[in-house]
Amino acid sequence: MDDIHGIFRDLKGIPSLGSVMASIVYVEGSAYKKEGARMIIDRDGCQYGMLSAGCLEQDLAARMEQGKIPKDPEVIIYDMRGFDMLSWGEGSGCNGVIHVLVEWVTPKVQKELAALRDALERGEQITMIRTLPEKGSPSFVMYKGSEGNRFGDHWLSHSAEQKLLHEATYRSDERSQRIQGTSVKEDIFIHTFQPKQRLVILGAGRDARPVLELAEKVGYYTILADWRPGLIVEDSCCPADERIAASPADIIKHIHWQPNDCVMIMTHSFQKDREFLQGLIGKQLKYLGILGSKQRTKRLLGNKEIPPSITTPLGLSIKAEGPEEIAVSIMAELIPLSKIVHGVSKEAVARETLE
Repeated sequence: MDDIHGIFRDLKGIPSLGSVMASIVYVEGSAYKKEGARMIIDRDGCQYGMLSAGCLEQDLAARMEQGKIPKDPEVIIYDMRGFDMLSWGEGSGCNGVIHVLVEWVTPKVQKELAALRDALERGEQITMIRTLPEKGSPSFVMYKGSEGNRFGDHWLSHSAEQKLLHEATYRSDERSQRIQGTSVKEDIFIHTFQPKQRLVILGAGRDARPVLELAEKVGYYTILADWRPGLIVEDSCCPADERIAASPADIIKHIHWQPNDCVMIMTHSFQKDREFLQGLIGKQLKYLGILGSKQRTKRLLGNKEIPPSITTPLGLSIKAEGPEEIAVSIMAELIPLSKIVHGVSKEAVARETLE
């Protein structure tokens, strides 16, 4: 999931004035985290988010404490190559050249981050286009929403904006792109912020708990639904963001289904699984998985062939046993899907995951 979701969650809002925001905008070679990673250091030195296993954070915190963060946004280049095993950065995944954009949180930045948070909470995808300033040069940033929402600096014409987006050739698992030598003559960084991925679990049995716990840790918005109110109450300590107790038909009607949703049917009741499946077939979903064997799923479908839009059994084939191991296999299957911007088949993701 995008770092910004965890930052907003941990801060319980937007960063305070006087904080420093640092973002990785380019990586040459290996690094613990890639382009788009972001963190905040507040005035008290508290850190939210991360850029590395600790090597970059220590230096940025020291720069802030010593008053060495420039007044205007600036790219700091960390060359981590060539260190021996006892040196700073080596052995922790940092062995490349990492370009980090640092900027102070000003009222303007606060306003933009608040608009970004609100748009993401509405389920809107936001694309950020910003210049990467050289020392002393101005920096501009514009945010464009999938629903036509725009905020930030209005420094690009519509034609220039479209040309930039066309020049940014995204791979399926890349939400960040640095473009040099563009039509606007500045280095450009483009990043797509995805709304929080929703995971809907249909069935509140005990095996749902470890899935919910792992999903919460990696940043999913979780919905737990079951026709048995007692199970919903019994699992009140589970970290579900939303709970629904109703019949399968009413649950299907109640949820506003979105193309980005991941859904798992795991009620352990053949009849209820069938009711949920009948209500979901035909809906556009990112992932629809059913707990149980392929043979059982075929029976749920009236002995028809299982369509490619349905995954069964749930999770990657890692010989998982018990609820906790099965939960790990399920999340291992879902996490690559959360990295997709658009348009790659489930089969392609599975191949890439196992290679």
